[in-house]
Amino acid sequence: MLTYGFDRNEEVLKEKYEKNANAIKTSYPDLPKPPLPLTLKLEKYEGTYRHPGYQKIKIESKNGKLKADREDMTWKQHLDFKHVSGDYFIVETDSTTAPGSVHRDVMPAEFRVGSDGVVRSLGIAFESEMGKEGRIWFERV
Repeated sequence: MLTYGFDRNEEVLKEKYEKNANAIKTSYPDLPKPPLPLTLKLEKYEGTYRHPGYQKIKIESKNGKLKADREDMTWKQHLDFKHVSGDYFIVETDSTTAPGSVHRDVMPAEFRVGSDGVVRSLGIAFESEMGKEGRIWFERV
C-alpha cells in the first residue's frame, strides 16, 4: 500500500510537469504567427493591482521582464510573467508555502488596457476550476 502512495506522487508530478511544459499551447491554442508585440512599453504594466479577496500584486519590470513578489501574503508567492502575444502572458508561480504549490506552477494571465492607453486591470487564472477563460481580476490602484 505504501508503494501506491509513491506511484501516485510520481503520477501527480508527471501530470504537473506536462501541464507546465504545454501551458502556452493549452492556454492559447490560436496564437498568431508571429506573436503580437506588447501594446505598451513593458514599464507601463508596472504598478499595484488589487482584488478584494486575493489582496494586492505589485508588478515590477526587472531585467526586461515583469515580476511580482507577494511576500506580504500568508502564502508567499513569486510570479514571473512570460510574454506570449499582445497583452497575454503565462505566469510562472513559485511558492513553498501555498497549499498544492510545492513546485512551480503556470497559468495564463492578461492585462486590460483602457482606451486612454493606460493599463486598468490584470487577470490571472489562479483558479483552474473557473475554466480555460476564467480569471481573477485585479484592478490597478
